[in-house]
Amino acid sequence: MNSKEPDFEQLYFSIPRLWENDWNAAINNASGVEKSILIIQKRAADLLNQIEDGSVTFARLAWFNIWTRVFSILEGIFCALPKNSLYVLRILERASFEMTLQIQSIMAPVLRNYNRIEKTNNEQGASIASKNAEKETIKRLEAYAAYCIWKDYLFYDELVKPENLNAVWDARPAEQIYRDLDRLAAYQAIYGELNVEIDERELKKGRLRQQNEGQHMLHRLITWLDHPNLKPWHKKLKKGRFMTFFTLIGEERTSVKNTLYGFGLSFGYPVYSKGSMVMHGSSIDQFIHFGDNKVTPLFIASDNEITEKAKEVGSNCNQIIFLLYGLIRLIWP
Repeated sequence: MNSKEPDFEQLYFSIPRLWENDWNAAINNASGVEKSILIIQKRAADLLNQIEDGSVTFARLAWFNIWTRVFSILEGIFCALPKNSLYVLRILERASFEMTLQIQSIMAPVLRNYNRIEKTNNEQGASIASKNAEKETIKRLEAYAAYCIWKDYLFYDELVKPENLNAVWDARPAEQIYRDLDRLAAYQAIYGELNVEIDERELKKGRLRQQNEGQHMLHRLITWLDHPNLKPWHKKLKKGRFMTFFTLIGEERTSVKNTLYGFGLSFGYPVYSKGSMVMHGSSIDQFIHFGDNKVTPLFIASDNEITEKAKEVGSNCNQIIFLLYGLIRLIWP
């Protein structure tokens, strides 16, 4: 490992003091759906005030990853509302919906055990079962960390492959455009100024820099994946390059659809599916409005539809924040 890079156990979280913002004033000055989303966002910010120990573990890293995603989604709602952007809200809904399933799967051992405790009078047995469920939930948080780190590893592994480096830092395509005035004029008319480096020396430096940075990241990520807390998950991940998180943690429900069924939320699959179609661009119905005799691009929606969609995203985020709060006492005892 690079001597300048600390070991994982020496890392500390830099926690933004978001709870100190004047949330109450912002909430009092807001109305409608903006007010509702601000209330949820304040709950997310207040979670950070519960954390006193900034030392890093993989379970805590997973927690912060989920927290950052949910807070960013809430920020994204405020970007979508002024423009009535149906597209943005559909993407946020898809992201928040999938994240809800992930954190529910992480919390599943504790939630299932809680339901069992209500049906038993054996206090000692219940106490042992509770501790085992909590340990399993922490392991699932570590699995989520391993899953995300593994995906980062795969990205950098592709980035440093010679064929990909060559494609990025090859000057010939740009040079061919520069030498052909007609092609250059056409390019600039469509894309604007051709601002691509063609100096061989600079290109070699850039290629070497990308390669070194990529290799450095690969070394860091593989070191983390081989940490004792993540190594079992790493071994499992290597068996299936496209393994889902649900498969990794050993859930019988290995797909989103089956996971929804297991949680009694089968009715939510159309929402997830539509969001996926928006993200992948595999839909006409969600981008084009067909009237009686007119076909119109569909990129904004009515105020009521936007409000309802924002509320749905906020509701998903609220569930995630509630479960994040439940995880705090496990990983920051």
